[in-house]
Amino acid sequence: MKYPHLQSYQILSYEYGLLQKLNNVKMHENMESTMSKLKEHYHLTEDDILTEIHILENVFNDVTPIQYRKIGMTVPLDVKDEEVVRNQEQTETHSPRIQVLTRFCPNNGKDIPIMSFLLGCGKVLNKCENPGGLEIAVQLLSAYFIMDLKYPNSFKSFLRFLEKTVNGGLCLQTLKQKPHAAYNKFVLEAKLSK
Repeated sequence: MKYPHLQSYQILSYEYGLLQKLNNVKMHENMESTMSKLKEHYHLTEDDILTEIHILENVFNDVTPIQYRKIGMTVPLDVKDEEVVRNQEQTETHSPRIQVLTRFCPNNGKDIPIMSFLLGCGKVLNKCENPGGLEIAVQLLSAYFIMDLKYPNSFKSFLRFLEKTVNGGLCLQTLKQKPHAAYNKFVLEAKLSK
């Protein structure tokens, strides 16, 4: 494998932090601050992992133009019920992406998320149970930074949002990519900083 360090979230998080001159505590604080504002923006009261995942889903839908959200398109964050996915054909892609499957847990009567980090042609690099928003964001951003990939035009606004949220700022390459108009509108409505 060309990028074996992408298989471990701990190594990935550490390397990403080094690249961005951040530590896990600061990344967590940045994410918590934004999630708090977004819970208020989306009128959510639950304080659990699934809520964070659904917030990220909502943000993706709010900042991504509709032509890039068509059914069947490969998206950087895909949340589905595990049973539904078993019966579907998997789409091949060359872009890094996160797939979050929810599985019903009879012990507590709730859905639990299971995250798979996929890279090119659907190859699963790692999986983890109960990923939070920070884990999802760092996994996705790390792939782009470590492999020195430019954000694809279709998802640049969502990835820009994740970068700003986790890092507290944007790198030069991201600043050069102009976000979609929906991104600027969302940032104003959600009372977030650009």
